[in-house]
Amino acid sequence: MLIVGGLLCLYFSSSAQYASGLKIAEPVPDSFWRLSGLIGKVGTGVNPGSASSLADYKDKLLIIDFWASWCVPCVASLSKLNAMTSEFAGKVAVLPVSQEKLSVQLPFIAARGWKLPFVLDTSLSEQLKAYFPHLTVPHQVWIYQHKVVAITSGESASKENILAVLRGDKPVMHEKLDAVDFDPSAPLYVNGNGGDGKGLLYQSAISGFSKALLNVKNIMVTGDPLRPTRLFFPNFYLARLLNLAAGNSLGKEYIYQNRLLIDLPDALTGKILPPASLQGKIEQWLSVNGLTYNLQLPAGVSKQAAYRYMFDDLNRLLSAQGLICRIEEVDADCYSLEFINSALPVPPALEENKVEVQEKLARLLGRSMQQHVSWLRSQYKFLPCTIIDHTGFSGKLDLEIDLSKLDLATLQASLAKSNLRLRLTRQRVSMLTLRQISPAIAKKEGGRDE
Repeated sequence: MLIVGGLLCLYFSSSAQYASGLKIAEPVPDSFWRLSGLIGKVGTGVNPGSASSLADYKDKLLIIDFWASWCVPCVASLSKLNAMTSEFAGKVAVLPVSQEKLSVQLPFIAARGWKLPFVLDTSLSEQLKAYFPHLTVPHQVWIYQHKVVAITSGESASKENILAVLRGDKPVMHEKLDAVDFDPSAPLYVNGNGGDGKGLLYQSAISGFSKALLNVKNIMVTGDPLRPTRLFFPNFYLARLLNLAAGNSLGKEYIYQNRLLIDLPDALTGKILPPASLQGKIEQWLSVNGLTYNLQLPAGVSKQAAYRYMFDDLNRLLSAQGLICRIEEVDADCYSLEFINSALPVPPALEENKVEVQEKLARLLGRSMQQHVSWLRSQYKFLPCTIIDHTGFSGKLDLEIDLSKLDLATLQASLAKSNLRLRLTRQRVSMLTLRQISPAIAKKEGGRDE
C-alpha cells in the first residue's frame, strides 16, 4: 500500500518491527551505539560503503532520517539537510535510512549528488527501525547528548532547530506520533493493533460467538448529539439480527420473525434460525452459529440511519456466501383481519387512542385498524404468519383482548366480541426475504432494496 502526498508517505515493510521503540527524552542505550554496518557516501558514483559503528556519531547531534525515493517530502527534506552539512561539520551528522533495495537507492542518491553518509546495510536498517518503529516517512529521530530529543517529520529539519538543540534549548517542532504497534496483516485496533482506538469515528464488525460476551447486554445509542452512535448485539442468531435491522430501518413490521421468509435449503436455514426442536434451549446451537454485531458511528446519527448501516453490513456478509436479504412482494400465508359480518355497524369509539392493560385484559380504545394490527403483531409475534388488515375500515374502534392465555384460540374469541376474526389466507404481501443468489449480483444489490 502506498500513498504519496502532503507531508507524509505511508508504507508497510514486509519485515516491519512491532516493538514500541525509544521515545522522546529517553536515554539511548549502549546497545544502540554498538550497532554497525555498511555506511557510505554515494556521491556521484556507486560506493558500497565501509563498515562503520554508530559510536562514530555519539558526540554529535545525530539526525536519523528514515526516507524513501518515492516520497516527495523525504527528498525535499534530505536535499535541505544535505545543503547544511558543511555549515555544521563536526557538530551534526545526518544518517539517512531506507527500506528500499540498494539497486533503487544508489542510482537515486547519485543522481542528486547528495554527500551525506547513507546506511547501505539491510540488517542495520532493520535494527534502526526496531529502535524507532514508524508507519510513515519522512520519520526523523534527533539524538543529542545520548538522549532522544525529538521524533518528527521532514519539515522540522531547519537551521534554527539545529542551533536550538546545540545550544541546549527546546526546538520548535511537532512530535510525530505514528510509532505504534501495528501489524498490517491483523485487524485494526484488535488487541491494541495500531493503538487503543480512542479516536475511532466509524467502525462496523461482525464476529462469531463469544463466550466472554454471554452476560453482556445489548447497547443501543442513537440520535444523541453528545454520544457516539452505537449498536451492539452479542451472540445473536443471524435471522434475529436481520429482523432487528430491517424492522428499525425499513418498516417496523419487519422486526418480527414471521415477516422473514427464508427460502434456503434446510441445512443452511438451520444455521440462520434455531430449529424449533430446540424448544428454547439454544445455547449449544448459538456457540456454533451465533454472531456478534458491533457498529460505531459519529454522534447524532438517527435510529433509522444506524440500523440501515446494520442492514447493509449484514447483506455484505451474506453476499460473500451467495445470499441476499431484501424486501419483496411474495405470495405468503397470513392471518387476514376481517369483519365476521360486514353488514353490522361498528360501535363508536369511547375514547381517543388509549391503551389500558389491567392484569389479564387489554383495552385498546379509539384506535385505527392500523394501530390495532400493529399492537396485535407485537403481542402475538409468536404466530407463524403475520397479521394483515383486510377490514377496509378507516374509522376508530375499541377492542378488548383477553390476555389470560396468549394463544390463537383465546385471541379469536376476543376478536369475535367485536365482530372480527383472523382468517388464514394466502395472498400477496411484502416480506423480508432471504434467498440464494450469485455472489456477483449479491455484491451489487445487497442492502439496496427498499
